Parts: sequence; C-alpha cells; structure tokens
Amino acid sequence: MKAHTITAAALTTFALLTSCASKSITEGPARVDDLVGWIERVYVEAELSRERLHEAVTKLEAVVGSSYASDPVSAYAAFVEALRLSEAQGTRLSEQIEPMKKAATPVFEQWEAGLSEFQSESMRERSAARLAATKERYERILASVEPARERFQKINGAMRDHALFLGNDFNAEAVASLADDARELVTQASDLDRGFEECLSAARAYVETAALPMQAAPAPGGAAAGPGARYRR
Repeated sequence: MKAHTITAAALTTFALLTSCASKSITEGPARVDDLVGWIERVYVEAELSRERLHEAVTKLEAVVGSSYASDPVSAYAAFVEALRLSEAQGTRLSEQIEPMKKAATPVFEQWEAGLSEFQSESMRERSAARLAATKERYERILASVEPARERFQKINGAMRDHALFLGNDFNAEAVASLADDARELVTQASDLDRGFEECLSAARAYVETAALPMQAAPAPGGAAAGPGARYRR
C-alpha cells in the first residue's frame, strides 16, 4: 500500500512537471513576441531621440551663433521648446528600457532551461548556438542604448544650463561667452548620433532574426515595414 502511494505521488509530480513544461513551450512564442515588441519600441524612441537632440542642438547653435536674423527672442523661445521636447523624449526612451530587460529574462531563462529536454544531441547543439547568437544580439542593444540614454540626458542637462544662463542674461557678451561650450555640445551631440545609430542597427538585427515568422506589413509606398513600424507615432 505504501509503495502504491509513493508511485502515485511520483506520477502526480511527473504529471505536474510535464504540464509546466508544456505550458512553457506553449507560451514561448508569446514571450518572444513581447520581447520583440519592446525592442521595437526602443528602436522607435531611439530614432526619435536622435531627431529631438538634433533639433535642440540646431536651435542652440542658432542662438549662440547669432543666426536668428532680427528676432533673438523668438530664436531663444524656439530653442527652449526644442529642448523641452528633447528632455521629454529622453524620458520616453528611458521608459522603454527596463520593460525590455524584464521581458528578456523569461525568454532567455526558458530557452536555457529547455536545452536539457532535447532528445537529439544535434538539435540541442543547434538550439544552443542560436540561443548564444540571439543573446549576443540582445546584449548589443543594451550595450548601445544604455550609454546613449545616459549621454542624451547629460547633453539635455547641459543645454538646460545654457537656457537658464541666457534666460537671465541674454545679450551679445553673454552669448559670446557660451560659444566654446556650445561648440563642445555640438561635438558631443555628433558623437551621440553615432551611438544612437549603433542602437538602431542592433535593434534592427535582433528584430530581423528573432521576430515571429509572418509577412511584413507594407509601409507607405509599398516598402516593407521596418523595426518599430507598429509603434511609430
């Protein structure tokens, strides 16, 4: 009777484990799609961040370079508005990164755990190789977007200082005193532009290789929709 009880318990445990494994396999594609979706969001916000940064720096150059024709007040106001949009975009970019990281954890953990369930050694090795390659592509996104976010926030902060400085002391002498600082910001923005491009390239590579198999929706003009098409504003 005791042996029968142990056997029944073992069978129950096995059934539960089998059920959990089946559930994990069933939910796998949804997890993959969720992660791809967050990466597409990161792509969109990184792309917009690059645009907002360029606009803000261009407006700052116009003010400090005195290329605003006869209306310096409007030029200053345009710079402040461009800076506001750039700062807001920095927040939106940051808001996508942590959810992306959270979505990545179950995808890679389940993939890693599932390797031991293969009966075919060659299939296990093939899956392990694809896991390593996919994880490397994901880590390239993190390695580019996190530093880009930090540099973006730093440049926005420096431009905010310029706006505050000129907001209380906007005259030819004050503007001239900021010329070197503004040129340095332009250089930093140019470097960050390349950082954003690295992030966009990494996100494209991930989406192109990891997205669920489906026909891409046509973009305007008949071109295939690129990464982040479903999230563009």
